[in-house]
Order: sequence, then structure tokens, then C-alpha cells
Amino acid sequence: MFLRVDYGVTDKFTMSLATGYYLNRTILELGYSDTINSSGFSDIILLPRYSVFNKNRPNSRTEITLGAGLKIPIGSNTDSSAVGLTSSGEDVFVISPPTVQSTTGSQDLMLYGFFFQGYQKRKLRLFANTLYVRKGYNSMGQKFGDYASLGLFVSKTVLKNVGLTAQLKGEWVGKMKVAETVSDVDLTVYNIDLYASGSKKVFFVPQVSYNYKQLTLFVSSEVPLYQYLTGVQPGSMYQLTTGLSYRFIAKKASLIPAKTVDIVESDL
Repeated sequence: MFLRVDYGVTDKFTMSLATGYYLNRTILELGYSDTINSSGFSDIILLPRYSVFNKNRPNSRTEITLGAGLKIPIGSNTDSSAVGLTSSGEDVFVISPPTVQSTTGSQDLMLYGFFFQGYQKRKLRLFANTLYVRKGYNSMGQKFGDYASLGLFVSKTVLKNVGLTAQLKGEWVGKMKVAETVSDVDLTVYNIDLYASGSKKVFFVPQVSYNYKQLTLFVSSEVPLYQYLTGVQPGSMYQLTTGLSYRFIAKKASLIPAKTVDIVESDL
């Protein structure tokens, strides 16, 4: 579950606060012989954004927005699970694999860019966003691979309140690193294979949204088109996302520019 709140401090400066909670993260072993699961809060994301260019024309609008922020862990990256019993019958616990932890446990730097070109009469929008996450080391000396994404969108309003959006999204994940103090034995205990990290992926993401006054209900599906994974690691399958967005204006009507589009970015 993902919650994000944005506040327009000024006409150009927006503050964004987001967090996520995992109801259930589960790894199913081959043959379903064993499972490992966890739940809990992940991170807090602080991402202020500033509109460096915003121009309205009679039939179009152009916007460029840049942002920089932090991802701060509030969950645990050291949850453990029982793997067996001692001779006295007591449970033996080891740290769960990173793929089932609710957070990586590191403080990360985030850089964000957004470009928008809208045509009001045609009810057509073209836009793009990019995100780069510079990962830090966590308390166990692990540095997960940096993350970069680029999304290209085309969106059109149909039937007055219904919006159709198509996105082509590319993702790059760098290889994982560890501090010099982390030994090979530690990596085995932590269920980590450094070689099996890093990937390149391309997705097609269709989205349907319905606007009613200040409410926007959206449903999107992430369809993998191309995947290159280093080593043996989980790949991406089809993913379905649904959400609800609510907007309200606290300024006088004379200060509000003409409404052009409701854009829902579900993958911050």
C-alpha cells in the first residue's frame, strides 16, 4: 500500500511526502516446500519539486519540473525467519533474503525530472518523467544497485471524464556492492549473491483513469517487454496497480491557472 501527499507551497514549488506499507511479502521456495514472509513499513520519501518552466498558450501548455529528495528507511532490513531446530528443539533464525525485507535499510538520494506538453482542444498530452536513485550503504554494509528509469507517455481524454494513457518505461538497476568489512560468510548468511544483481528492463504500461470532480480513480497494468537479468534472480511478471487520487485547491480562483489534465504518477 502506497500513500503520497503533495502540497503546493507556491505556484512553482511543491512538497511531496510518501510512504509505503507491505501487507505481505512472500518468497515461495521451489516445489512450495518452504515459504519466507514479512510485512511492515518501508521508507519515507521526501521529494520537493520546482517548476523551472511553465508557459500557457491559447491552445497548449508546456511545463518542465525538477526535483531532488531523500528516501529514509523506517522499516527493518534485518527481519529473520526460522530455518530449523537445534538439538534441544529451539528454533534457529537467520536473516531473511533482501527480496523479502520491507526496506533496503539505506538512505538514498533521489533526482527527478518531468516534461509535459498538453494540447487542450485536442485533449491530448505528451509527457515524460525520469527518476534516478543513488543508493547508500545500510547498517549491514550493503549497497543495493543504483536505480534509473525513464517513462514516455501519451494520454488522451475520451468520454469527457475518462483518460487513456500509454507509457513505455525503461528501467536500469546497477550491481550490488558491499563494504570491505563484509565477508563471504556474511553474504551467505544474508542470502546474497553479488553476481546475481543488476538488470535492464522495458515495460509497456497502459492506464485508464476516471475523473469525478476532485477525485481520480485509476487502474494500470505493467507488462514486461524485455528483461536482461545478471545471474539468477527473480524477474518481473505482469503487475496490476489501482489507486485513488484526491485534489483540492486552497487558493483564490483568480490565481488558479486553467485546468488542463489530471496526471496520475503511480510509480514515484
